Amino acid sequence: SAPAVAVVPLRQRAGELARKPLTAEKVRVFVTALGTWIQRDRLYPQWSRISVENLGSVLHAATALTTESPLVSLVVSPGGLAANGETISAVRGGEVGRKFAALLAERNVGTLSLENGIDARELSAFVREMCAPPQPAVATADPWTRLVEREHLAHLDIGHQRGTTRDDGAAL
Repeated sequence: SAPAVAVVPLRQRAGELARKPLTAEKVRVFVTALGTWIQRDRLYPQWSRISVENLGSVLHAATALTTESPLVSLVVSPGGLAANGETISAVRGGEVGRKFAALLAERNVGTLSLENGIDARELSAFVREMCAPPQPAVATADPWTRLVEREHLAHLDIGHQRGTTRDDGAAL
């Protein structure tokens, strides 16, 4: 049998990849498709047909983004969402970006990075985790690092949001 190929996590290779400016419309299409998939699966987990349709849309949008830039980093910021360092403005889909940033922040996702070559399995693992009930915090590692390691996600990385507070001032 062939030896197992070790998966090198994206966060260990991210410095080697170029982040290029992204077309705002492609970012909007991706975050809309991914956000819709997460919200629908939370509401209707039993409707697997819809999940398959959403997966196709998200994979197509992810491929379009990562064709434009080998590494795409979406970062939750106080102003909403930044894509490869550029804040998504209201003129170019800012409301969509703010809604997606809020969706990520609900589960303490600070960054979502994807690389050219991302596949359906990796996207599905992320959405499953976003839709699962939150688990009690474990001090040794954030849940997103555990997901990346457990699922061997080579083209997707999720950074835990740290040091943030809710609107009422309580620590998250």
